Amino acid sequence: MLEFVKGNFFDFDADIRVNTVNCVGVMGAGVALAFKNKYPEMFKEYVRQCKANEILPGKPSVWKKEDMFSKGIEIINFPTKDHWRNPSEYEYIESGLIWLSEYVKNKEGLTITLPALGCGHGGLDWKKVKKLIIHYLAETKSNILVFEPESSKNAGIESFITSNKLVELENLGVSVIRKNEKSYPPGLLRYTEKDLWFFGRIITEFDISLISSTKPNEQEKKVVLKLIEHCKINRLSILFGGSSFDKKMALHSIRQGVETGIFLPSGISYSAEKNREKGATDNISVLSIGDPFKSFDRKAYMPSVMGRMFICKSVIFTTERLKWLEKQRSEIISGGIKSYFMKYENLQEEDCFAAININAKPIKPFDGEQISEINF
Repeated sequence: MLEFVKGNFFDFDADIRVNTVNCVGVMGAGVALAFKNKYPEMFKEYVRQCKANEILPGKPSVWKKEDMFSKGIEIINFPTKDHWRNPSEYEYIESGLIWLSEYVKNKEGLTITLPALGCGHGGLDWKKVKKLIIHYLAETKSNILVFEPESSKNAGIESFITSNKLVELENLGVSVIRKNEKSYPPGLLRYTEKDLWFFGRIITEFDISLISSTKPNEQEKKVVLKLIEHCKINRLSILFGGSSFDKKMALHSIRQGVETGIFLPSGISYSAEKNREKGATDNISVLSIGDPFKSFDRKAYMPSVMGRMFICKSVIFTTERLKWLEKQRSEIISGGIKSYFMKYENLQEEDCFAAININAKPIKPFDGEQISEINF
């Protein structure tokens, strides 16, 4: 599946990232420079391969980074030109796409980022390149995020939060944990390397994360309340999302004396300001890996859902809508996520299968005995 997007490649979590390169071992501008700065070990291997004539048009190379503590990543160095001084060639784009289509043919459920091949500093016509991308990759079973030419031209230009903005966040009580700091949640590191913003108490691992509907029906509301009661009795911590319903349930959970957290998609600065006005920042942990100053960011929603799944011991889906799990299946299974879903009587078959396919175990609503047996 192809999705055409704009923005910074590295703001999007991915399993495979495609980098446009030449064949002489230079990454001096645009997309290539951004990759060189972010993955210096990959650049060293790329230089070696160029000297050994192992990278040629139509013959991309794959560099993998894997360890037991953080999420693995594949970089595909995709040649669009022979020498950095020369323009990119349509012939090289097409031969590379043929190779790429074969490489990803049997890879399902992954997220792949792809720049506008040769259309940044390479000088190619985006309309022509876009047609080639659609022709060769439209039937791919993974999710391919194709970035518009402007994103390629701006790649390598770092977007960052200014010192004034950092001071503003500090004054609101918002702190940041970088990926290389010891206090960065080890579970979250298996999913992303983004900065973790927080205020209130810092909890690096919750017992339970609830994934609920934005507008739940009465049955789901009762299930969530029952789970909060279970956490109170068994002294378990619980993590909610950033919807209005989640926030209401988080407030109820706090009042019940349960160790509680909220994971926001973005805009943590606004939440910190509101909480400071109410004087209620000490008894909750508010976390976010999204832009702290963007009040609403649609593309940050799914990363926030996945983030709170990786920062807890167990996930419970109280929502009836579960088909979206199909797209995240590979990430969830490789991450070893322990999860459960509510087997409502009216649960649709496709939603049930989607949950079972990520190895989630069914729970009957209000089955207190079964809930107590879950190994949190």
